[in-house]
Amino acid sequence: MNEKAKNSHPKTLREALNLFQSEGVAAKKSENNPFHKSKYASLQEVIQAVNLAAKFGLSFTQKIDYKTTFTEHGTYTEMWIETILSFNGSEEKLISKYPIIPQKNMFDDSQKLGSAITYAKRYALQAIYGIPSEDDDGNKNFYEKGTAHKATSKQQQGKMTPTTQDVLKRIDESNKATYKLMLPGNQEKAHNTLESLGETFNYLILQIMADPDTTKIDKLKKIKKAYTVNKKVLDELSKAEPEIYQDIQKKVDRFEHD
Repeated sequence: MNEKAKNSHPKTLREALNLFQSEGVAAKKSENNPFHKSKYASLQEVIQAVNLAAKFGLSFTQKIDYKTTFTEHGTYTEMWIETILSFNGSEEKLISKYPIIPQKNMFDDSQKLGSAITYAKRYALQAIYGIPSEDDDGNKNFYEKGTAHKATSKQQQGKMTPTTQDVLKRIDESNKATYKLMLPGNQEKAHNTLESLGETFNYLILQIMADPDTTKIDKLKKIKKAYTVNKKVLDELSKAEPEIYQDIQKKVDRFEHD
């Protein structure tokens, strides 16, 4: 421990975290990644590294949480790791959430889900404590196949220190919205997939149909306008997700001719 750390008694979480980071703790990388012919720090090694912060009064907990959404098109599950960094002797906490995304979204595959949970725990801990991370496994998770990505000299030397903001920024960058839907009132809603856009459009049509204060003629005008202003993206939807598009169209046809 350096002299500054020896003579300091942190009074806040931020002070304690600063003292821990000043020690330059890094997780030992001993696990082999056969796909990238490199080594990375296992979850156990990351936990051993961050537990050194206990001498400054820092501790952590991690829990798994999830949300299941039921729609007429199927069941959708969102799962994440919530990491809570606490400072002994106070109510201060630092909380971050990291998504659990198993390969091919196979939440019913125990092996793939377990691997995704382990990865999320490992990376979330490194991020919230700000300890060095340089593993190709992590880079692979954020950069799509075929995308050029060159490590900086700091990354190559293992000196890159991720923060929670870095992680969230990379998540946002890797999930940039591609499809936009125009809603009433000139509002615009972005979607990452055509499937999710189709669900929103379906909900919009149902809302228009169910409006008790609008005549059927006006409802049909609103539906026609919704189709017109979104023609380009709906054409993409009809090609990529024909079942979703046809299901919406059937509802509109039934409503129009009832």
